[in-house]
Order: sequence, then structure tokens, then C-alpha cells
Amino acid sequence: MKNNLFWKKRMLNQLNIFCFLIMSIISLSFAKDSSNEFNNAVIAYKNKDFFVAFELFDKLCKNGNLVACNNLGILYDNGYGTRQSYQKAFEIYKNLCDKKISIGCYNLGAMYSSRLAVETVDREKALDFFGKGCDYKSTISCERYALFNKSKSYISDTNREFIFSEESNNY
Repeated sequence: MKNNLFWKKRMLNQLNIFCFLIMSIISLSFAKDSSNEFNNAVIAYKNKDFFVAFELFDKLCKNGNLVACNNLGILYDNGYGTRQSYQKAFEIYKNLCDKKISIGCYNLGAMYSSRLAVETVDREKALDFFGKGCDYKSTISCERYALFNKSKSYISDTNREFIFSEESNNY
């Protein structure tokens, strides 16, 4: 049982890094200084300097950079550079989803579909948030929605999505 949990956690960590790289293509129009700070935060994350990444993403999020807010949620979600807090991650993702930012909805769906993030899997809430993400034009949310909709017993270790770049149209 412990070995299975170890592999699940390891897989989730690897998926975090993978998702971080995939979502790097996302963009918002920010001043050059903000982009440099974002890039520095990404570099810090890639170098596993999570305290610096946390500080930079936190600052950018407070200044309205929604991509940085998502990444801050991921850091809280995993306890990178800060105390691990599903509650703070949830609040960040919920705020993004309420603003019709698809990645926030996807990440909420992922939280509800994973036993590691919530006490019990809530399939209906996961389906609802994946559906909202899909409505807001997130391909991965549409894929998860379809998967959950097809299988009544499907439980996922769906990982949250990290964004590596401010230059993309799909978040």
C-alpha cells in the first residue's frame, strides 16, 4: 500500500513538472519588467529554487498576473517554497475559475478528482469544474469532462496544471 502511494506521489510530481512545461505557452500582455519577473520565477521553479519562485509568483499575482496566480496555487498545492495548503490552492483556483479562467476550473476539477487533494473524491464537482473549464475553451478540461462523463466509477490522479510562459492563448 505504501509503495503504491509512493508511486502515485512520484507520478503527480512528474506530472506537475510536465504540466508546468506544457502550460508555459500562456500569455498575458504585461510590461517588460513583469515578464522578466515571470521568467525569473519560472527559472527559479525549474531550478527547484521554490522559495524564490514562490516570492516572485506571489508578487506577480498580487499585481494582477492571473498566470502567476495559477502557478502560486500549484506551489501551495504541493508545498513548494511555502507550507503546503490545499485550502489556499483551492481559493486561488476558485478565484480564477470565477473569473472564467479555464485553468482555474481545470485545477479545481483535478482537486476534486484526486484523493490526495481532498478527503473524498467528489465526482460531480470534478465533472462540474471540468465542464466549466471546457466551456471556457480548455482542451484538457474537455478531455477530462468526457472521460469522467463516460465512466461512472472513474477516479483520477489528475495533476494540476502549471504555466511556464505568459505567451499562449489556451488558459
